Amino acid sequence: MAEPGSIRTTDTLSAYRENMAAYGRRMKMNRAEHLVTQSIADAFAKHPLYSQDGKGEDADILVKYFNPYGRGRWYVLEASPLPNDDYELFGIVDMGQGREYGYFRLSELHGYIYRMGNYPVGGIERDLHFGKKKVRDLRNSY
Repeated sequence: MAEPGSIRTTDTLSAYRENMAAYGRRMKMNRAEHLVTQSIADAFAKHPLYSQDGKGEDADILVKYFNPYGRGRWYVLEASPLPNDDYELFGIVDMGQGREYGYFRLSELHGYIYRMGNYPVGGIERDLHFGKKKVRDLRNSY
C-alpha cells in the first residue's frame, strides 16, 4: 500500500492518458475553426464548384492546407457547402509524387490526426503565410 502523499505510477499514467484524450478532443474542435475562418468561408462562397472551369493556370488558389508531419499539400480552387459544416472541395493535391487535380472533403482533412504512439500530436494545418496566388505560381515551387 502506498503512503499518503505518494504518487502511484498507475494513477499518474491514467491521469496522463485522460489529459491526452481531452487534449485530442480540444485540438480537433479548435482545428475546425482554424481550417476555415470567416474570410475563407467567404472565399468559398465566391468560388463554388465548377466556377473556375476553363481558367487553367489563371485559376485562383483560395487556401493551402498541408501536413506538417509528412507528405501532403492540398491547394483549394473551388468549394461548395455540404451539411454538417462540411465542404466538397476541388483543387490540386500533392502527396509527394506529383500534383493531381481532384475532389476531397474538408472533413477528410479535419479527420486526419497524426499520432505518436497512442497520443494525438497534430493534424492538417492551414498555411497562414500562403497569400494570394494563381495555379501558375505553383509551377516553380515545391
